[in-house]
Amino acid sequence: MLPTIDQGEECLYRDKLRQKQGSIIMREKFSDEITAANALSTIDLLGWAFDKFHPRLALASSFQAEASVLIDLIHRQRGADFRVFTLDTGRLNQETYDCMEAIRARYGIEVEVFPRSDAGRGDGAPTRHEFILRFYRAAQTVLRHPQSGAA
Repeated sequence: MLPTIDQGEECLYRDKLRQKQGSIIMREKFSDEITAANALSTIDLLGWAFDKFHPRLALASSFQAEASVLIDLIHRQRGADFRVFTLDTGRLNQETYDCMEAIRARYGIEVEVFPRSDAGRGDGAPTRHEFILRFYRAAQTVLRHPQSGAA
């Protein structure tokens, strides 16, 4: 005997099918964009990203070499019209703070700093989960509040 499907299950099945079809279409669309983006130079890719997502685009930076290079490349293209944010874990080396200040001074950009919370393992250090959650919240805050450019 075949199982019967009530009207509610049928609607759920149709919704799932539509989501799957939509997902495939989106995947194909993004796949084409990703393929095209992979062919771009770094400078052209940054330009494309700003054209497509500015002012909701922000660079998450730990002020290591890679992020510093990206800040320089973006500044050469846009001046100070971009956003940079970082998480202050409370355990950063003084050199990181010095680098942050040097970048602020050199490029005339504002660095949005999200401070650590007091939650942690008792020693003040965030757990990996807390760090990831804090990073996610910081990114969401930056994305929710687009600016026309750095102050």
